[in-house]
Amino acid sequence: MPRLIDEGHLYLAVPPLYRLTHGAKTVYARDDAHKDQLLKSEFNANAKVDVGRFKGLGELMPAQLKETTMDPASARSCAWFCWPTTAKAPRIPWSG
Repeated sequence: MPRLIDEGHLYLAVPPLYRLTHGAKTVYARDDAHKDQLLKSEFNANAKVDVGRFKGLGELMPAQLKETTMDPASARSCAWFCWPTTAKAPRIPWSG
């Protein structure tokens, strides 16, 4: 595992923060700015859009997690994880 991080091969899946629903249409937003953008671009100005906020992965149903976070064909978000290698950076002892 340390080698994966040291060589820059570790990515973290980032689930959406919001679910926006109106009728049969549902879209997911990754942050507040994306939510505001989707509200303007995907729905009519007078539409009453139901905005749900996820607090963690445990609130997503397995199908939603697959669709929004794990499916390579979707517009999923990933964060590249890197550990600073400076002398000041703490080293985590790896086990296993």
